[in-house]
Parts: sequence; structure tokens; C-alpha cells
Amino acid sequence: MPVAFLPPSPARRVAAAPAAGQRPPAKARRLDGAGAGRLQAAFNAHAPVAVQALFGGGAPGPLPNSFALPSGAGQALPDGLRQSAERFFQSDFSSVRLHVGPEAAAIGAHAFAAGDRIVFAPGALDTSSARGREVLGHELAHVVQQRAGRVRSPAAGLSVVDEPALEAEADRLGRAMAGASASQTSAAAYAEGGRDPGSVGESSTAQRCKVVQRMDFNGPTVGVEQELSGVKLACSNRDRGVIGEVRNGGEVLVEFTTDMGGDGLYTIELRTTPCVKANALEVEARKTATRVMLDAITSAGQERRAVDGDVDLRPADHAAGFSIKILQPRHSIRLEGGGDFSFSNQISMGVGTDALAVGDDPDADFIRNYAARTWYDQDLAERLPVEGLDEPGKARGAYALVASVITFLARLRREQGKGALDGSDDIAAGLHTPETKNRWGVLPRTPPWQWLKVLTAHDMGMVKAFIREEFSAERFDQAAYRYIMSEQDLAGHQIPAATINEKHSSVFEFREVPNELAPFVYGAHIPEAMSGPPTRLPPWAMDAILKRRPTQTDDSESSDDSDWDG
Repeated sequence: MPVAFLPPSPARRVAAAPAAGQRPPAKARRLDGAGAGRLQAAFNAHAPVAVQALFGGGAPGPLPNSFALPSGAGQALPDGLRQSAERFFQSDFSSVRLHVGPEAAAIGAHAFAAGDRIVFAPGALDTSSARGREVLGHELAHVVQQRAGRVRSPAAGLSVVDEPALEAEADRLGRAMAGASASQTSAAAYAEGGRDPGSVGESSTAQRCKVVQRMDFNGPTVGVEQELSGVKLACSNRDRGVIGEVRNGGEVLVEFTTDMGGDGLYTIELRTTPCVKANALEVEARKTATRVMLDAITSAGQERRAVDGDVDLRPADHAAGFSIKILQPRHSIRLEGGGDFSFSNQISMGVGTDALAVGDDPDADFIRNYAARTWYDQDLAERLPVEGLDEPGKARGAYALVASVITFLARLRREQGKGALDGSDDIAAGLHTPETKNRWGVLPRTPPWQWLKVLTAHDMGMVKAFIREEFSAERFDQAAYRYIMSEQDLAGHQIPAATINEKHSSVFEFREVPNELAPFVYGAHIPEAMSGPPTRLPPWAMDAILKRRPTQTDDSESSDDSDWDG
């Protein structure tokens, strides 16, 4: 069942694009008891999807006995609008689809959001007007809120928007996106530059967005996720998500987030923002930022309090420009045992999709060779006929990658008995558990169907047609094909889109850190044969790195990081 927004009884907030010539309602209107009861009854009776509906003025219309999302594929956001929205929200909206149909009107709504699908009543979708873009921005804010896990899920996989703050936030961000200039690059820039009177404080999506998040890099990238053991974070369900950030010169280097858990107690994960793999300065800065955050978490845990932005940094950290920004102060840190931490590490690499398909890049080759241990089968390339192709080598390479993913996904579901037994083709059931994700070894984070975008239009059409034919005979194959074709995420949450040298790139997550990538991970054991900096640096660059490190003359803190070694 798709996760979406369900208006509980009484149904939640109302705001939408007004009909032509109609003034928007001055205030949001809640459904009365009878209307809310009918809406809730319809969903309880038969609810293939749950929605967070945006109602206009007037009474809600009669509800259908059953309700489902539109069956069509929908349309993507127009390129220019999508790019500006992605810059504003710092999110990837390539999978968002817009629908127009009777479903919204059937529940008395102008529009509603369900996962990555936004459904408008006829006449309500208008991206050419400021008001229409505002409504769309409101819905995209709900998409971001859901992806960030800020919408509670009480049962049956339904996510419920029942926080007035989330609705006010979506209103505010919708208005801001509609009026954002080309120079205003993100929701965070809006939040930092001046909030509108409806601002609701530190928990907003705007403040959770990165202050600086590069979208284009000049080479392959790395990013690290480290889940901490030996410490927990206590907070309410609605306050989970990104708790704080370590910044340097206005750039976010590390995010401090909640991860697994519930009932007010969560594990902690530290995530570095992507950086160029060959840039040792950027790599070292993120490792230092991770240690800065760990210092702050330890200090807070010893006093069972929240991490705060006024924590004493080491003198060398101050000098290097590091700072901590707390986005969600309503939390406390709980140390376990003796307060010693260990890490569960994962690392992601981003490479050019062209190089991935063609096979002429050492980083792309490393990913393919690692993936060959579990899911990648290069021999599949030979299945694709080359006659009539513009670029046979690239087309075959891209086909082998996508076909390998579909084959492996179908095999996973077949082994676990999912997708065919009840006729539901629910290929996503259990797909996002840690155990299943670990089966991939190196998990594609970019939707694999996007790998075909590097082909010429002619070749892409031929490859798509061939894939459709190849995976049409068996139910598991069909279900896996449809899942991949719809550009859904294999990890359960999407990552922001990025490019390398202004060309399409693809990100892969190593579920365990290979020895070759250990030098990029703070606290990871580096095999003796690989010790030393990952890249030889000129003297001036090494001096700059050393200035970022704590010095032996700092009497208050030792520069030895071995206490954090997992």
C-alpha cells in the first residue's frame, strides 16, 4: 500500500487552488463531524491509498464507496519548474507525478498528495500562475515532510498529517517557492534570510534543509553514514529527523539525525554531505566535523541533556571555522554502558552515469566489480541486439545494469515469496528492510531506470522496448520491471539529484565499507597497506589539513581520536 497522507477524523487543514474567478478562502476550514465521518468511513471500508486532502470552500461532496489513485502514469513536473523546485527544497522531484482526474473532486478536494503523486481536480492544476505554483509548492512541501519521516504512521502503513505546524510550514514554503527568485537557491536560504509571519520555529523543513548543498561536482563523490552504538536520542515522534548540523563557512558538512527506533527513543546517525572523492581537503574536513559532533554528543550525554550550539569546540576547530547548528532542541542524549561508542558504517559513491555504462572510469569499474558479487551480470549485455543502435556499447552497458537490477529484485521477491501468491504484485513489501538492503552489497540509490537517460532518444526507446519484452513472461519479473520502470527508490527514501561536470550521475551505497574506501570514514580501521592520505598532496594543502586538526599543545583535549575508533 502506498504511504500517503490520511486526514484523520475530523479531517485536517483545507487550502487549495480556487476555481477560476473565485477568491481563495480567507481561512482554512475543517470538515464538520458528518463530513469527516463519511470520509473516514470510506477509507476504513476500502483504502488502497490514504490521502491528505486540500479542500476548498463549500461542503464536501459525496464520497465513493471505494477510493484509489489514478491508474495512469501521470506527468512529470515541467523541467524548468522541477529544477527551480529542486533548488528550493534541495530534493529530487524526478519521481513526482502530477495527475488530473475526478479523484480529488470525489472527496470534495481541489488537490491531494499521496506519496510522490499529486492529484488535482480538473482545472485546479495551473503552473503558469503564482497561485497555482503556490499550491504546487504546498504539496511538494508535504512530499518532503513525508520523505523526512516527519509524518507519523499509526498503523497499516498510513502516514497521518495531524500537526498544525506542518500545515503552516507547507503554506509558508508554498508561498516562498512561488515567489522565490533565481538567486534564492533553497528553502534554507528563505529561512535564513527572513521568515514570513507564519513561521513556526526551529522544526520547519526550511530550517532542516542544508544551508549550502552543491548539486554539481567536478569528479566522483563520496558520502558517509555512521550509526552510533552505545548512545540513544530521546525525543517525541514529531521531533525526529535532522537534529543538528556541523557547518564550516556556511557549508553543511555533517548532519546529526535520528535513525531506527520508536516510542521516543532512537539510534543516532551522522551523515556527511557528499564531497569530491579526490579532494583530500574536503574529505578531511568532514572527518573532523564528525569528531566535532561526537564531542558534542558525548558532552550532552554525560549530563543527559540536549546537544546545544554553544558547546565548547576545541581551539583548532574554532580557528578552522567549524560550528554546530541545532535545528531541533527538544531532545536529550542517553549514554549506554560506559559511554564508549562504536560505529556501523556505510559509504556512498557517486559516479558519472556515462562512465558507468561505458566502463572507462576506475571508480565506475570499482562499483561494477563490487556489484558483480551480488547482482550485476555483465554478460546480460550480449542479449541486446546492436542492429540499429546509435551507440551500441553504451546502450548494451546501460541495458546490462538495468536488467541486472530487475533480475535481482525479482529473485529477492521470489525467494521471500512476495508479489505473486496473493495476486497483488506487491514487489515493494519488505524491500526496504536492512536485511534486504544488505543483500545487494552495493545498493543503487539513484533509481536505475534513470541510467537510460544517458542514451540517445533512439537508443533509449529501443532499450526500453527490449526490457519490456524481456521481463513480460513471469509475474515476479513483471512486478520487478514495473517497480523499476516507475523510478521508485530501492532504499525507501530518495537522495537529492546531483550531477558530475553538469552530466547525469548515479549514487551507490556500500552496505559495508570496502577496505579501499576506509580512508574516507572517520574512525574506520585502515589496513596497514593503505595507510596514509588517500591522495598525495602538495605541501601547502597538507599544511591546510593540519591546521584543521587539534594540536598536541591543546591541554584541554587530546588530538588522539582513538577513543572514537569503532
